[in-house]
Amino acid sequence: MFGLHDLPITQPIGRGKSRSDPSIACACVGVNFVPYVDRSFADRTGGCGLFAVKVVRLDAMKPGRILVVGDGNVCRSPVFHLLLARAVQGTGVIVGSAGLTALPDDPIERAVQHALVSRGIEAAYFTAREATPELLDSADLVLAVDRVVRTTTVQYAPAVLRRTFAVVDFSELLSQSTRDRLWTFRGSEQAPADGLVDELVNVAHRRRPDVQGVSAGQARIVAPVDPAGIERFIDSAEALVRPIADRLFEMASQTGQ
Repeated sequence: MFGLHDLPITQPIGRGKSRSDPSIACACVGVNFVPYVDRSFADRTGGCGLFAVKVVRLDAMKPGRILVVGDGNVCRSPVFHLLLARAVQGTGVIVGSAGLTALPDDPIERAVQHALVSRGIEAAYFTAREATPELLDSADLVLAVDRVVRTTTVQYAPAVLRRTFAVVDFSELLSQSTRDRLWTFRGSEQAPADGLVDELVNVAHRRRPDVQGVSAGQARIVAPVDPAGIERFIDSAEALVRPIADRLFEMASQTGQ
C-alpha cells in the first residue's frame, strides 16, 4: 500500500502571520516538500495567534486509484477504463472499472472489444465486476460515465460524494484549468492531498467557480449500438481522458515520479 509520509515537523511560524504570507512559503518550501497551515495549533496554544506548518514530502505521495463506474461494465465504463489506463502509464496511477448493475465476469461487448483491438488495446481478458461500496471507497477518484450514473453512485455510496464526478465534467474542469501548483495553503480542515489523484480532485474543486459547466446535451453519453457509433464513442472517450492524463503527468513531473 502506498503511503503518505509526513515529516515529524510542526513548527510555530510567528504571531499574526497571514496564511498567504510569502515568507512562510520561502522558509518552508523546498523542491520536494509541500506545506500547509494548521490553524488548530492556535487552538492548542490557547488562541495566541500562532500557526503551524506541517511539511510533507512530495516524492512520497502515492499515485492513487481511479475507478470508472458504469451500468453493466461491459461497454462504456471499460472503454474509459482501458483508454485512461493506457494514457496514464508511467504515472503509477491504477485505473479500474465496475458497474452498478454488473453481472460479475460478464465479458466486454464483442463489437467494443474489436474496436479497441483495432486501436491497439487488448480487451479480451476484461470481465465485469460490481461496484460495491467497498470498491468505491477504495478509489481516490470515481469517474461516472454520465451524470445519471454519478447521481446513482453517490446515492448508493454517499461517502464518495466529494471525489465522484461525471467524466465529462471532470475532463472539462481540467481542460480549462490553468496549471496549479501542487501545494496551497489550507486550514486544518483540509489536510494536504494523500497523493496525485487526490490532488487532482482538489484541483477540480478549486476550478469549479471559474469553469462554465457542460450543457446537459453535451454531457449525455449514450451507449453505442452499432459499429459506427462505437467508433465515434471511442473517439469522444479518448478526447475526454486526455486532459486527465495530461494533468496527472504534469503533477507526476513535479513530484519526480
